Amino acid sequence: MEDKYILPTKELLSKSEELFDKDSDYFSLSKMIFKKDLSKKLTVPLGIDTNDEKYYIDMQSVPALLICGTTGSGKSVFLDNMIITLLLKNNPDELRFMFFDPKLIELGEYDGIPHLMVDTDKEYDTDKLNFILKLLKDRKRLLNDKTILEHNKNSENKLSQIFIIVDESIDVMQYDGINKIINEIIDNGVSLGVHLVLATNAYIQKDFSSRMINKFPYIISYDLTDKKQSTYLNIEGSDLLEDKGSALVKCRDNKLIKLQTPFISNKEINRVVEFIKIINKGGI
Repeated sequence: MEDKYILPTKELLSKSEELFDKDSDYFSLSKMIFKKDLSKKLTVPLGIDTNDEKYYIDMQSVPALLICGTTGSGKSVFLDNMIITLLLKNNPDELRFMFFDPKLIELGEYDGIPHLMVDTDKEYDTDKLNFILKLLKDRKRLLNDKTILEHNKNSENKLSQIFIIVDESIDVMQYDGINKIINEIIDNGVSLGVHLVLATNAYIQKDFSSRMINKFPYIISYDLTDKKQSTYLNIEGSDLLEDKGSALVKCRDNKLIKLQTPFISNKEINRVVEFIKIINKGGI
């Protein structure tokens, strides 16, 4: 029997709120996503500043994000926040994920969600890169200078937004053609409906040229410990972020905002993942 995909209604979103711990003593993701207008399907939480002001980013207009930081600084939590938020607001016909997880650790918990385009197995990384190149080429030809929003407004054959999530980019950056993919998505990803989120804790100079760094519209830096990397990113002070989950966000206008990333526990992630699997098969 073919899976039946169901749009997340307000009722279903209300049910999903019950999946989050209510009595947590930490700043929870649920305090950001359920207090916000969820009609903007690609808007995801960034964090909260020292004045308790909440910040969000609308990925509809952002082709690529670069996330940097040492192991345990908060990168993976940010990725989880983004993935969970997008899962709760989009059905698989509207949004698809492609994951690169070289260590097969961080993103394996999402195996089996109906939004996955291909398996997360590292052995298929080269095939996935070739798939992305073909996808970009096919969409450019299909859209023919139109944007994905214009196409979906006037066509019955709607295209899904695609999010390519790379955890620990050091391995992926070694593949031939990866720079071509990154540049193509940064230049045309918004109109094509393809978004790239790269997370790295390696020495950034090895993987990213300063020219490429400057092309990213937003960079989120957690603790880097190394002042040279902080300087290379042009995010002064990111080597002094000692609190876990504390980040500096570099915006399009080069403005820096210091934020605390909301937290989500593994138990909450597992509950949401199982919930998503059930509702997208018509189980609720």
